Amino acid sequence: MILDLLNWGLKLGVVTTGLIGLALLLRRPLARFWGAEAVYLLWALPFLRLFMPDISLPIKQDINVLSWPARWGAEFSGAAPLEPPAPAAGIAPPTGPFTAQSGFDVSTLAFIMVGLWIFIGGIWFIWQLTRHFRYWRLLNHVGEPARDDLLRIAQRAAHIIGLRRLPVIKIAPAVIGPMVSGSFRPLIILPQNFADHYTVDEQLYALCHEMAHIKRFDLWAALALLFFRAVHWYNPLVHFAAKRFRVDQEAACDAFLLAKLNHHGAGADTPFHYAKTLIKAEHAANLTGKGQALSLGLIDKE
Repeated sequence: MILDLLNWGLKLGVVTTGLIGLALLLRRPLARFWGAEAVYLLWALPFLRLFMPDISLPIKQDINVLSWPARWGAEFSGAAPLEPPAPAAGIAPPTGPFTAQSGFDVSTLAFIMVGLWIFIGGIWFIWQLTRHFRYWRLLNHVGEPARDDLLRIAQRAAHIIGLRRLPVIKIAPAVIGPMVSGSFRPLIILPQNFADHYTVDEQLYALCHEMAHIKRFDLWAALALLFFRAVHWYNPLVHFAAKRFRVDQEAACDAFLLAKLNHHGAGADTPFHYAKTLIKAEHAANLTGKGQALSLGLIDKE
């Protein structure tokens, strides 16, 4: 059982690395021809590999890898296949660090490797969830409820996006956001100067962006990404690709939102004003030292 799990983990690491490399290679050409949402769906391939069964080819007989050179030579010489010599009588078989006599065999090594893999990944996943939950609880505690005029704009944004239930919206006591957090209880945080720094249309675009993340289940995708990184905590390519995944996630959200705005009769200059809103939010976030991760996007403190 342990050996099978270790073998599955090794195969998973190799195949996942190849799929991530393929996604990194195809993301730009795919975005050019099929758009940002197609690139976002491309990232599902490495994650789905966690639940896909191994593909095995039918083989007529078992292959002994250790003795294949001797068998190969015997087939061409016409001689009988060579067999490993039996140990001489009275002579004990050699012992080593990976034999049963030493008390440290391959199964023990596999048990230690699998145990470390699961332990470190589990600790990392719990630590990340704890950090995100504490930050969500802090923002929910210190944030003030949105005013009625802002709630009316939020109702319009929810209608455009197609949300039946308005999420909790609070104003942060600092220039943080706009951003959204919470898979089970989505919370939209707006900066303290939101009403003064953004025009009414820009407020609508910002709220639509955050609600689009909720509508598209991007918060659940972010949670799945944490789990995926925990499984592959030892692979630096996975953590590198996670940043590219977030960029493609934001681009897909923007494409989804612009399509919704066009469906509701937005003007031809809507993409320009929406891009202006993104730039304004990013500039405000950079002034606070938080970076784009806390601007018009998902909470990510890493």
